[in-house]
Amino acid sequence: MNKTTIAILISTIIVTLYTTTACAPEHSNHTLERRTCNFEGAYWDALVDNPQYMGSLLYSATPYSWHDLASDLASDSQNNEYDGVYYWGNGAAVSNYFTLDYMSASNYEKQLTVYADKAHSGKNCIVCTGYYSGSGDYRPSIYFKSKRSFIESMWIANTTYTHAEVIEGYGFAGQPLGKKQSIWIEAEGYVNDSEEAVAKAIFYLYKSGEPAFEGWKKWYLTSMCEVDRVKFNVKWDGVGDNPYPAYFAIDDITIVRQVAIK
Repeated sequence: MNKTTIAILISTIIVTLYTTTACAPEHSNHTLERRTCNFEGAYWDALVDNPQYMGSLLYSATPYSWHDLASDLASDSQNNEYDGVYYWGNGAAVSNYFTLDYMSASNYEKQLTVYADKAHSGKNCIVCTGYYSGSGDYRPSIYFKSKRSFIESMWIANTTYTHAEVIEGYGFAGQPLGKKQSIWIEAEGYVNDSEEAVAKAIFYLYKSGEPAFEGWKKWYLTSMCEVDRVKFNVKWDGVGDNPYPAYFAIDDITIVRQVAIK
């Protein structure tokens, strides 16, 4: 079975799950529509900050935000008591910075640089940062502005900043990720304004001290069902809070939503 056949099979399974569970259309006169947010076009190009650290878009008193009209996905920097709305607190920033030479972009000043030769498609993606810690909830999030929908999948990559510290041991951690340690993203889905998650999914960035994948890898969020918002947390299985930079890149978010049959 080749990769194309496998991809078609997985997509078919996802739609089947969607239509045979609580995610099914609420009315017989509705059908399912698939849209992909790929962060491409002049609107998105204008949201890439330069420089990557302390630029005028991500480090100002005005919250950084974006909204994709096709998919209805949106994000904005969340205020926290220590960092205001600055990106170093949390956020999901558009990026067009890529390199496979991670040592050339190994610190926070290159925080938007993705450890890949290019975006998964086009030239842009987003880079998320933030996590839940003992000092507060600083998780980055994406949400639907107008109508609850189902996030089917997205493509994930590491950043050079995180990769350099995990592999080489630079920065706050002071040592490489241990051979028995892993780092992963935990996505939690929320509805309405509830503080209790209704769904959860995980995606490994590093396993047993090594990268879990190279370049971009697709993440199927089949357990999410319909949600209003998804929050992302970068976790590890060591002692205490994760000491490594909590960054990762996302591209090509595919959503499925209910639409009325005309």
